[in-house]
Amino acid sequence: MGDGLSEPIATYGFRIAIYIKSGKEVFTIRNCTFTGHSISLNTDGTQEETLDFSSQVEPIIDDAAYATATTEAQL
Repeated sequence: MGDGLSEPIATYGFRIAIYIKSGKEVFTIRNCTFTGHSISLNTDGTQEETLDFSSQVEPIIDDAAYATATTEAQL
């Protein structure tokens, strides 16, 4: 198991797929972690919730959501 500095190994995280141009392109972000969360309440009673994600792995743009596991070489 790596110590996180000399051998960065990430076997956790969320995968986010953003469909662009009516599904013809998919922007996939791998190994995301939560970095922030906020909730705002407006005067009219509506509520907005925001989640912030961060990833150190290069995103992939393809014609379908990228479902292959992240390899050590990609980290």
